[in-house]
Amino acid sequence: MKTIEILVCLAVLLTTTNPRMSAAGKSEPDVPPPGEILATLRPDQPRVMVRPETFEHIRSLVAQGGLPAKLYAEVKSMNPT
Repeated sequence: MKTIEILVCLAVLLTTTNPRMSAAGKSEPDVPPPGEILATLRPDQPRVMVRPETFEHIRSLVAQGGLPAKLYAEVKSMNPT
């Protein structure tokens, strides 16, 4: 996978995920306890946070149009190769 493809996927991923918000409606994220954060890490590759199926999901979001497709097109236009 080319570097630009990875960057586009990450940009789409970051803009389509909803941060956890506290119940009080604050604009600051509700940080989960450390044990919950650590439970999301892959035991075989703890530094890798994205799985192949995540990229497939992002590709499907881009194919559906809307904001992910717009972001993909904008980033792709920055690098014509």
